Amino acid sequence: MGWLKVVFGLASIIILMVLLIQTFNFKKEFKDAINDDRSLSDDFVKKWDRRFSKKFTFWIIVAMVFGIIAVVLPH
Repeated sequence: MGWLKVVFGLASIIILMVLLIQTFNFKKEFKDAINDDRSLSDDFVKKWDRRFSKKFTFWIIVAMVFGIIAVVLPH
């Protein structure tokens, strides 16, 4: 049962790290888009709206469930 706890914990951490990297990429591209012409293009908005809409929320929920399972599982 200990290995299952480790697997769920690692899965949760990996998912959260990937989401964190995506957030940093968004911040970087957002800053570049604002610096170019002080407004956001429709392409930029559509691109990040697709990425952050349902998939982002789904993976946050999955990571949290995996984290809770890892904490609740017995040693």
